Amino acid sequence: MKCDGANFMVMGGICCKDFQVNAADNCTDQCPTAQFMNENRICKDCPSNRIVNAAKDKCLTSCAAALPEAEITNAAGNACLTNCSSAGEITNTAGDACLTSCTDGGEISDSDGNNQCNGNCAEFQTNLILNAEGNACVPDCKAFGLFLNSNGVGCVPDCQNEFIDVFGEQCVHECNKTKGQLINVAGESCINECAEGQFINLLGEQCLVMCPEGAQPNPANPLYCQCLHGYFMGVAGDKCEFRCPYYAQDTDNDGQCDG
Repeated sequence: MKCDGANFMVMGGICCKDFQVNAADNCTDQCPTAQFMNENRICKDCPSNRIVNAAKDKCLTSCAAALPEAEITNAAGNACLTNCSSAGEITNTAGDACLTSCTDGGEISDSDGNNQCNGNCAEFQTNLILNAEGNACVPDCKAFGLFLNSNGVGCVPDCQNEFIDVFGEQCVHECNKTKGQLINVAGESCINECAEGQFINLLGEQCLVMCPEGAQPNPANPLYCQCLHGYFMGVAGDKCEFRCPYYAQDTDNDGQCDG
């Protein structure tokens, strides 16, 4: 048999273009799922104890045996894939097989669009973070106007009951006093110093617009508030009192009511 025209060749008794394959006596661009292309460019089934590789040019004992890198089994269990998303499927939690849907929870996707059930973004690639919606992995929260949570694994729109770090990027449980960090006036962020005209509270941890009741700027260091002479710092450290409550007397004479 001879094919007419250039770039055509005989494939199992039919003429196909030289980049095509013969699939059940039909010319097509690639073999169907679960079939491989033999040396004559004819699509064939793998033996029952074998599975076709992602390139569809050989049969393997398992997808993990693929070279140069292991491949993953598709949801039907009859073909290997380089990744599940190439077939519109989702990687299972263990990361060793594809699924059509998650049976054990939601799905997330990495920055390349690969989906994994109950996945951990770091399993896709280091330095990836779960977005605020919980459905995609992103390289950076700040680029989306979000903050990295205090656990360092996901983005959040705000740092509720926590503080924004000095870089404005991540939520932290507390500002680092050993590094001289302070809480801003609004009580939301960590800063390295108070704004001009502000004061540091009695506990030395937050900026204030003015010193609290019963306090004044320290004459030796006007940036810091201190209690007026004869006053005691309250139990909470937020104000100065002329006398301590009966249940919180200054028993150690340090100028602060004992809680």
